Amino acid sequence: MKDWVYWIDYLFYIRKIIFYMSTAYKSTYTLAYLFLTVLAINAISCKKGNPSLTPLVVKPVDPVPTGLFVSTFSGSGAQGSANGDAASTSYYYPQDIVADKSGNFYVTDFNNNFIRKITPAGVSSVFVGTGKVETITGIGTAAGVAHPIAITIDSKENLYVSDIGNHILKISKAGELTFFAGGDGVGTTDGMGALARFNTPSGLTADTNDNIYVADENNSRIRKITPTGLVTTLAGNATQGKTDGLGTAASFKLPRHIAIDNKGSLYVSKQAMI
Repeated sequence: MKDWVYWIDYLFYIRKIIFYMSTAYKSTYTLAYLFLTVLAINAISCKKGNPSLTPLVVKPVDPVPTGLFVSTFSGSGAQGSANGDAASTSYYYPQDIVADKSGNFYVTDFNNNFIRKITPAGVSSVFVGTGKVETITGIGTAAGVAHPIAITIDSKENLYVSDIGNHILKISKAGELTFFAGGDGVGTTDGMGALARFNTPSGLTADTNDNIYVADENNSRIRKITPTGLVTTLAGNATQGKTDGLGTAASFKLPRHIAIDNKGSLYVSKQAMI
């Protein structure tokens, strides 16, 4: 009789632990009571000398946070172009962000006409840009980028930036800006480098082979740029729509953002759909 009283007390104690565990981990009561049953069977079997089982040891656990803590990494919240630590820095409509292998972040600061760099410690600086609405080749603050929109990075840590002039720009690790693809004006022309045309390239991503993919928003197309600068249309056509299909048989309506997974599949956001 004493043994059963002991085990009843033991099970009620374990039940209390399971209740708190199920609350902390947002588990169902079914899972909690299943675990309780396993504990009971194990404990009773061990009490009877079953050599195939060993006692389970239950230790208190710290609750897992039920949400992510959000903090400000960079930016005072005021519009501006100040550089410095997190509290001192200001931006003016930052559009996109990408990270390099060292944990530095690069931001397209749209209305400041800058590419900003943020160190892992949260210190910001101007990486590229004169601050004027101009796109000119050069290094660092001698180079100009007119209202930068999207940004991505390749395996060699070159940056690729789209601007309001429908250019795709390439920026080396040293901060040297060159024209990569797209000429002045709008259009759908495929071709090499500046012979190609875009119409509001709003999203960029890169694959492991350093091909760049462009969400060409107002052309409703997904474009591909090889490392040599050859532009082709990967998917989409002149018709805005939501047709599934292969390549140019598919249709999009204003594709804006694009991402790639570890298998090389592309994901595109458009109006009310992924």
